[in-house]
Amino acid sequence: MTYARMCSACSVLGCLVRENTMPSDDASAVDPFAALLSDAKSLAAAGASEDAFSLLQEGLGAATDAFGADSVIHFLILNAMARTAFDSDDIETAQAVHLQALRILDLNGMEGSEEYVVVLSNLAECSLRLEDYAKAEETLVRCIGMYRQHPELAPAGHANAFRQLGDLYKVQGKVSEALEALETACTIYEQSGLEGAAKAFLLSGYALFEQEEYEKAYPRLQQALDIRCREDGEYSIGAYEVRSVLAEVCLLLGYFGEAELANAKNAMTLQKLSAGGSVLMSQVHRLQARIYMADGRETLAQGELEKALAIVQPELGDDHPLTAAILADLAHVREVMPEPVVPGSPAPTQRRSLFSGMKGIFRGRGKM
Repeated sequence: MTYARMCSACSVLGCLVRENTMPSDDASAVDPFAALLSDAKSLAAAGASEDAFSLLQEGLGAATDAFGADSVIHFLILNAMARTAFDSDDIETAQAVHLQALRILDLNGMEGSEEYVVVLSNLAECSLRLEDYAKAEETLVRCIGMYRQHPELAPAGHANAFRQLGDLYKVQGKVSEALEALETACTIYEQSGLEGAAKAFLLSGYALFEQEEYEKAYPRLQQALDIRCREDGEYSIGAYEVRSVLAEVCLLLGYFGEAELANAKNAMTLQKLSAGGSVLMSQVHRLQARIYMADGRETLAQGELEKALAIVQPELGDDHPLTAAILADLAHVREVMPEPVVPGSPAPTQRRSLFSGMKGIFRGRGKM
């Protein structure tokens, strides 16, 4: 799930002044608070989260002196405080501060506003991080209801709420519910021509993959990859993430050439990111071994698994589950490799194909 961001302090303040929602006739009164929010953001970006939080707390007192209690300025400062706490992994503080911010929006008659649904979205994210799944679902359902009641709100937020709900259901193992929510998110993204839809398409494709609906997963993953490449670059970690699933789907559909191309691009991505010796590269080698086995190239498959083992064994040790899985893969490949033919000897015994049984051998991907 994604923690939603409010637009910049200055633009929000300017908008509030233009719409006459500020509790002051003097628009210049907001300037010091715009500067304060900007300074706090800079401190947080520099890693000084505690200093940023303290500065914002001082700003709350100044806002009370300037505008009285519970002004919209208070909301903006509280929103920044919650974001700072969340980014510092202080989720309980972020949740408490967001609830204060929501109360101020209620007092200022801003229920149903863009700011209101953003806070609800962030509260749902906090609940998920705290593993309060019932509260997260309740909050997201409320958020989606507001988007339906207020069609003037940005469709990106509506799609994002369904994406969050789908992600939540996926965490809970509710695959069919997750798929329904994610497909709704994808539909909103497609109809609205929105950017930032890659995560929804990826999650939808992965949910379909887990349901073994590979033909339906394939176009969703292609859409996710197209967006990732356009937004982040062909050799970004985001594109790598999508291609990892897409390559496996292609393999299971029998699109071996496309699977090999996607996997080769992932290998190149890790090299460009200076991660050629990482555990991620071992997974690339494992998938390449599956591709080779599907094409009857057992010797090359064995070589790929040996490369994977050379990465994982020194890094994780002999007792790690991934090391054990690769050793099991190697043993199975050696079992199904054809025996060398000696002149004058009987024909080798027909061995079981690895590709026919590979789901049980290689499908252990773990959570993304």
